[in-house]
Amino acid sequence: MAEIISFGEITLDVIAVTPNLMPSESVSLLDRVHYSFGGRGANVALFASNQGIESLLLSSAGKDFVSSGYHQQLKDRGVCCDYVFIDHEGETTPKAFVFRDKSKTYTFFYPGVTELMKTEVEEHIKRNAEGLKAEVLYCTSGLQELNLFLLENMNARLKAYSPGPEITHYSKEELIQLLAVADCLFLNKFESDELRIKLGKSSADLNKDYNLKFHVVTLESNGSLIFEGVKEYFVRRCKPRIVVDGTGAGDSYAGSFLAEYLRSGSLKKAGEVASVVSSFVVEELGCQGNIPTKDQINERLKTYLRGSEK
Repeated sequence: MAEIISFGEITLDVIAVTPNLMPSESVSLLDRVHYSFGGRGANVALFASNQGIESLLLSSAGKDFVSSGYHQQLKDRGVCCDYVFIDHEGETTPKAFVFRDKSKTYTFFYPGVTELMKTEVEEHIKRNAEGLKAEVLYCTSGLQELNLFLLENMNARLKAYSPGPEITHYSKEELIQLLAVADCLFLNKFESDELRIKLGKSSADLNKDYNLKFHVVTLESNGSLIFEGVKEYFVRRCKPRIVVDGTGAGDSYAGSFLAEYLRSGSLKKAGEVASVVSSFVVEELGCQGNIPTKDQINERLKTYLRGSEK
């Protein structure tokens, strides 16, 4: 039995940085182009594994998942990829193209195998879900029907859901269905605001009205909030050396949070460890460009808990 099963995308990311994104029909010169490994599902599994938690990834990808070295990197870092559906005929791994300047970010997503072989992927996920069990199930796929299926049917002690940017496409009724079978939520500020608008509920009401054990809202440079029952905890941010890129920082937070929560049972401590880990991630381009070691995490955590960082 895996400790954490993460269901969500594997992506090959292209991150392009420019001083100024020009209007349509103009050309923007790029300062830097960075190719990296990502995807919400894969990121969460990797960062949970990085904390010493047995992680399993439930996802789909193309043959370029293997040829790029991504498959091997995840395995080398302890993530079980035995249940990833792989299209061995096409370079159909989903891809994210991120273009950003100092004030704007534009993201384009190619769904690849998840759309081209949708029926096969759905059958694979449902078939394998029957025999899997975990301490924690984390669902963050853009495939909403499969999120719902796994949250309803998989054997897990704690079922976590993170809607991601796809939340803008979900109706109120669809969100209520998902919340009814989730035990906890992970949201960023944008997702939290969208949920509040669509449901007409405040953050303080979510746990009570939808029987959630807790939910977490990350606030970028303003730290994070953890809502447990009627209690609310504020976790201040851990200051990075430099901020280069926030891509995937929320995934690193969620994976590290759940790993520490499994270990200690403390939501507040889980938030503190997650804050420290994500502070490393934003120091480089891409979510997996600066994965900290345990020693690095512990050293920065000590400084963070002393409150001596400025």
